Amino acid sequence: MPGPVGAIGLVAANPTTDSGCPKAAKGWTGNPTTLPRTPPLLPAEILRRVLRTAQFDGTIVLVFSGAFALIAAAAHDVTGAGTGIAIAAAGTMELHGAGLLRSSKEKGMRWLVASQLFLMALVLAYAWYRLNHISIPETKAVFRSLYTPEQLAQLRSAAAEANLTPDDAVRLFNSTLWSAVSIGTVIYQGGMSIYYRRRRAAVATVLQEGG
Repeated sequence: MPGPVGAIGLVAANPTTDSGCPKAAKGWTGNPTTLPRTPPLLPAEILRRVLRTAQFDGTIVLVFSGAFALIAAAAHDVTGAGTGIAIAAAGTMELHGAGLLRSSKEKGMRWLVASQLFLMALVLAYAWYRLNHISIPETKAVFRSLYTPEQLAQLRSAAAEANLTPDDAVRLFNSTLWSAVSIGTVIYQGGMSIYYRRRRAAVATVLQEGG
């Protein structure tokens, strides 16, 4: 057994932390390069996730675009109704792409990417139309159907405090709304198209092995 001097030397050579663990041990556990890393997803799992995503996203697009088309048609908005039908076609494209992948056809990935780009183009075109063809009386009618007289009075008061006339406030609301929609579709549909594109190689590998 080491004597007092030897014990002091061991302690000096292996100093401890506040928790009592040797610093060498803490440095090893605190080094991220020594920690186990999450293994990459297998191509088969990537394909399953792509199919789930496409099925969910395509269904949501169909439901909301169908409802939008019906509401627009009820309001005699021909442009809105036509846009809703076209957007439903984009959702159908996405579901069709998922069906092709289930049939082991690689071109299904092209359908998925194309559906997102087509949908983004449609939303941007409709947003541009709304930004440049605002109907102030119709927009005011929508506000009257959504808000109580007391709430409308509060909105008019807020507009007056901002030195805006009611018509100016409606124009500001319209531009803010459709600008936000445009930004949102670029982020979401653009992101979805990148998501599908980056998984084409892994999906192709699975389908080729299965074939």
